[in-house]
Amino acid sequence: MASFGEKPAVFFQNAPSDLLKNWGEEQFPRIDYLIDKENSPFGITRGVLKVNIWCLDEGGFLPEHIAPLVIQQLHGLIITAGREISYLSWQKDYLHKDISGKSLFSSNRAGREPTGLGVTLTFSLQGIWLDQGETSLVTAANDWIKEHCQNLLVAGRDDLPKALRLQSGQGLISWQQMPISALKKQSYGYSWVEGELIGYLATNEGEGAAIGERLLADLTLSGEVLLSDGTPGLLQQIHLKPGREWCQITATFRYGVIPREESGADYGMLNHIMLNEDEVKQL
Repeated sequence: MASFGEKPAVFFQNAPSDLLKNWGEEQFPRIDYLIDKENSPFGITRGVLKVNIWCLDEGGFLPEHIAPLVIQQLHGLIITAGREISYLSWQKDYLHKDISGKSLFSSNRAGREPTGLGVTLTFSLQGIWLDQGETSLVTAANDWIKEHCQNLLVAGRDDLPKALRLQSGQGLISWQQMPISALKKQSYGYSWVEGELIGYLATNEGEGAAIGERLLADLTLSGEVLLSDGTPGLLQQIHLKPGREWCQITATFRYGVIPREESGADYGMLNHIMLNEDEVKQL
């Protein structure tokens, strides 16, 4: 690889002018890349990463020599940036035979200019946004994961590096809670509600279904998660939707909460205390 400013010649969007003195002895091979992504509902991001590898036809390297190394480094890599976690997956590549007659150089050079050859590698970019804080149900699910699933990392709970490559059999999971729906069924002092969690599970390619099904089986066997106040969240239903980058787990839990006073519901709360004369003297 060429160097620029004593670092590998890898640039966002476009390479700088070849007239700059920051270049090393060579200006090729070099790489530039472009990221195009958009946000979708429920904190999901989708996009592409395009990596262009440029060489000269008179050099000792061709793009086909470098491309496999780039794919090996990026395919299956998980990138963390603040609250965003993205999964890179290689899609396809194609060869540029030349650059449509345009010079690769800024300066006018005498004689024949070398032809630029390049490969564009396309990676899908599938990501999630972490919530600012955990809800009580998300905390309960994360606690259960940490206790029962030693092979799973929990986003927002475990300290993740900026670039993470999962080991075989390992996974990374993140939970998001959907709006809570209240049930009509009420009992003395409690209102029973249902909370739905969406879990996004990242694994190595081809392992998502097996790891996800094992998680579902273990959680189904437990039948509940415990909220911070000790209240059980009873599992009502759970299912898995496999995916290439992220598998999606949907789980619904039912648990009791103390209703708010403004709900207007009558729960038979105690209004009066009757004490006999001996009990009053003891007070």
